[in-house]
Amino acid sequence: MSSNAVRAFNAALEAVLPTAMVHNHLSRKGDVLCAGGKQFKLANNVYVVGFGKAVSGMCRAIQNIAGDHIVRGLLSVPTGTTSTLTRLGKRSLLPVADGRVSLREGASNNLPDEQSVAATNDILDMMRSVTGDDLVITLISGGGSALLCAPKEPVTLEEKLWVTNALARQGASISELNIVRKNLSKVKGGRLANEAFPAKVVSLILSDIIGDPVDLIASGPTVQDQTSQGDCDQIFKKYFIRDKLPSSVSEAIFAKQESLPQARFHNVHNIIVGSNSIAVDAAVAWLKKSGYQTFVLSKAITGEARKVGDFLMELSIEVAKMSRRSSTTATDSERWEMLVNNDKKWTWIDDMSSSLYTDKLTSKIALVGAGETTVTVRGNGKGGRNQEMVLAAAMTRFKNVNSVPAGFKFTFLSAGTDGQDGPTDATGAVFDSDECPIVKDAVLLRQAEDALADNDSYSLLRNLDSNILRTGLTGTNVMDMQIITIEDVND
Repeated sequence: MSSNAVRAFNAALEAVLPTAMVHNHLSRKGDVLCAGGKQFKLANNVYVVGFGKAVSGMCRAIQNIAGDHIVRGLLSVPTGTTSTLTRLGKRSLLPVADGRVSLREGASNNLPDEQSVAATNDILDMMRSVTGDDLVITLISGGGSALLCAPKEPVTLEEKLWVTNALARQGASISELNIVRKNLSKVKGGRLANEAFPAKVVSLILSDIIGDPVDLIASGPTVQDQTSQGDCDQIFKKYFIRDKLPSSVSEAIFAKQESLPQARFHNVHNIIVGSNSIAVDAAVAWLKKSGYQTFVLSKAITGEARKVGDFLMELSIEVAKMSRRSSTTATDSERWEMLVNNDKKWTWIDDMSSSLYTDKLTSKIALVGAGETTVTVRGNGKGGRNQEMVLAAAMTRFKNVNSVPAGFKFTFLSAGTDGQDGPTDATGAVFDSDECPIVKDAVLLRQAEDALADNDSYSLLRNLDSNILRTGLTGTNVMDMQIITIEDVND
């Protein structure tokens, strides 16, 4: 499907290409590297390690800046990175093949595997070889938790996967998952930086978590851990798996643990080089240039994906109604407040409400949001959080067919900036209310309800191929984006 929502999403992706973001935060003057207000002497002493969906492009930028001083490098990247970026004509997001930097692929379907464990062990060996004269540049992006994986003894990879899968199926947030991962790891929670001591460490981080918490992105391998056994225990109890844990996991989590010395982190500098704010701003700029009156919903959207889809569609319908009125009434205000502040559920809503009431709405409106929702898995189907959100939104549009003023066209897009949505080949999904059969056909509506009940959004949307959005791996990752356009075609 070619729509303005898709074009705005593509503009957002272009804005968060990793090479540009690294160049914005790193520079070189002669044999001095400048990063985060600090200066580092270059003397054939640079080691590069990276893990995540965007680190191959980030490494390319490091090679452009300090390549002649790189001694060795190793990157752990998703399976298919090289072939996909090559096929898509994006080889500029791959490292220069100069023999110094090795690219290792693993973590199929965003899950750690033997390949990512082997790459992690080799990264650990490299960190143990550096000295106080060396500079380690650590590249971190979304997906890093799966690509930098070394379970703490006696936990096996299978047992660690069981724990994280059990939590994810119950709807645990990425922050909660990473707290547990840190406490089950030999490298996360600052332990990678600890292995590199006394070398200087500069971590360049592309954030994929709301609020950009450096201790949680890829589970904070270069940030001293502040979480505790008690934090893990609360998470286990919250999601009802405390009594189901493998004995090895209980042993690793609840055994006495020694904190890493603060002095080990004096030479560590963590720098956020990009986040979803850049992507949102780029999408907004494109939409405004294309004539849309644009509002940012939030850069911190959370919640159950299908419920967020319901809410955003209901909100869009309300916006359409208000755009037809010359002024808002007390009834409008009450209805809006009930929608937005329903049980205080949508705490991430920004100041959009006041903007909509103070601005005169036009016939072309766009709503932009970003964040990361969750899916509580109850079925056996195949899908992803973005596809579930779009499918739920399409169903809500159908159910409200009689309350939408005639002549309005809605386009609803939700997609992952990394190019992946669950264990599928989809980036996300998009529907156009003039074209999507789900919003017009009662039979398809029932099929959609069954698909959501079985967490099988992909199977249904794949049969409506124009509603699946596919980009392939993008080489970046700053969470998910939602773009909704509302157009009064009768105006």
